Amino acid sequence: MANLTCAELLAYPGETLLDKLQAESEGARPVLPVRSPRRSSAAMPRRVDIRRFPGRDRAERVMHYLRAHFPRAESWSEASLRELSAELLRSAEIVE
Repeated sequence: MANLTCAELLAYPGETLLDKLQAESEGARPVLPVRSPRRSSAAMPRRVDIRRFPGRDRAERVMHYLRAHFPRAESWSEASLRELSAELLRSAEIVE
C-alpha cells in the first residue's frame, strides 16, 4: 500500500481537512484538479479532543488521534501525518 502525500489528500472532496481525511478514509475518489481549501470566517472551528491520546507533544498526540479516527491513516507517511497534525493544530480547537 502506497503512502498518501498531503498534496494527494488535498485532492479529496471536502471543505475542511477533517472532511478530506474522512473522504479518503471511506475510499472516495480524489477530485482533480487539486483545489485549495476555502476558508470561511463564518465557519465554526472544529473541536478535537486529544486528552486520551499519548504522545511527547501536541503534534504527536494529534497524529495518534488521526490514526484512531481514520483507519487508512496507517498507510500515510510519517511526514504526511506530521504535516496534517500541524494543519489540524492551526485550524481546529484542541481540547487537552
